[in-house]
Amino acid sequence: MSLKTYTIAEISQITKLAPHTLRYYEQQFPHLLKTERSKGGHRIYNQSHLDILNSIIHLLKDEGMTIKQARQELGEPEIGFEENEISNENKTELVTVDKKLEDHSLFHSVVPVISCRKT
Repeated sequence: MSLKTYTIAEISQITKLAPHTLRYYEQQFPHLLKTERSKGGHRIYNQSHLDILNSIIHLLKDEGMTIKQARQELGEPEIGFEENEISNENKTELVTVDKKLEDHSLFHSVVPVISCRKT
């Protein structure tokens, strides 16, 4: 019997949290919210992830805990630089973002030149 799986959009709709908030919580609770990825690289959540997210939401919003306190309450190991410096996945994401920023800067440096040309 296969477990029910959810996309980030479905989890977002269920929890009423924006996808960027879900991704942030994954960074803050990397052991508890370690998601699988589809062949296309999309996050695959299951019922366990949903239960943990509901616990996180309860602790942060209802109990007024900080992220650090919620991490301790839920037994998430401390994030240490030696353990969690930058994963290969994060390095790839940083390179992608850096390339997009570079492309964006190049585009905007060319646009004024194009718009000043006479036709």
